[in-house]
Amino acid sequence: MKILNKLKNKHYQIKCHKRYKKFRKCSIPYPFYDQKRNTFEWVNYGKKDYDIDESLFFALSRKANTGLVYHYQANIFCRNKKNEKPNYRIKVSHCHSFDEVVRYLYMHPDTFVIPKEYLSEYSTQELINLKRIQNYLHIIGLRDEKRSKELSEVSSTLDDLYNKDKKTLRDVFKIYKYNVLEKKLIKNEKLSRYENKKAIEYKNYRTMFEDNEEIVKEILKEERDYRIFRRYSRVGERYFLIDKNDNYRAILEFIEEDKIKFRDLTEDMVKYRTNGFKSFIEYKNDLYNKFLEDSKWYNESFNENSNIIYAKFKLIEIIENNRTK
Repeated sequence: MKILNKLKNKHYQIKCHKRYKKFRKCSIPYPFYDQKRNTFEWVNYGKKDYDIDESLFFALSRKANTGLVYHYQANIFCRNKKNEKPNYRIKVSHCHSFDEVVRYLYMHPDTFVIPKEYLSEYSTQELINLKRIQNYLHIIGLRDEKRSKELSEVSSTLDDLYNKDKKTLRDVFKIYKYNVLEKKLIKNEKLSRYENKKAIEYKNYRTMFEDNEEIVKEILKEERDYRIFRRYSRVGERYFLIDKNDNYRAILEFIEEDKIKFRDLTEDMVKYRTNGFKSFIEYKNDLYNKFLEDSKWYNESFNENSNIIYAKFKLIEIIENNRTK
């Protein structure tokens, strides 16, 4: 077994040297796209061998002897002690890039949390981003990665074989057999997890953010069914209603719309008091100024005679605790 591993390592070293020898004099990371493998890497020659990273952050951190730490908590498949069988347990762990944090959130969307004592390791922007991703994973019904009983038994058998002090030829063949079986089971279980029907259903849905909780409640009670836009048709499109805390609250579908002049928007068409205005005039002036600013972005003009879209929607589903009912 040891001889086989040595031969594999030697073969790998020869392939690496052939692939990266042109970077032998590069002392800092070089951006390398390998067409044969369709991979992008940062490559340089280190103290004794090539340093190869997919991330420039990691490549330069190694040079500068620096790095980041992000702690998180989740139901992780791991050992507590060296010779202990691995099992699922709630545990605080850490990683060294934000991309890794997102990966572990993806693996553990149900149990992933950031303990309060580690919140300072994250920026406000990162925390918002993680919450939005986790909420999305919840609404598509994605659960924590969980090994099947069959996979757990195969992995346990492999552990026992690897930990044997003396391995017979029969053990070597068993290790090969169980390695192949373990890889096959992992692949099939991952494919089953990633073939998500909800994600297919939701892929063309758009997002409609609403900071005002009173307006959200009106929509959920079907007491409000309109939205006013400056441009673009939305009939037939479905939207997620998302509140100020980035929680998914409902699925809406726009069913009809009228193109009207801004001057023709009347008091009976809107619920301005819930929007926080004391009078319709105050509300309309505020809306006019928002549309005026928006038009400047597109180098367009806006006035009382400009067209706006008065769109109607219907409530399709209410989402409770980021799980669709």
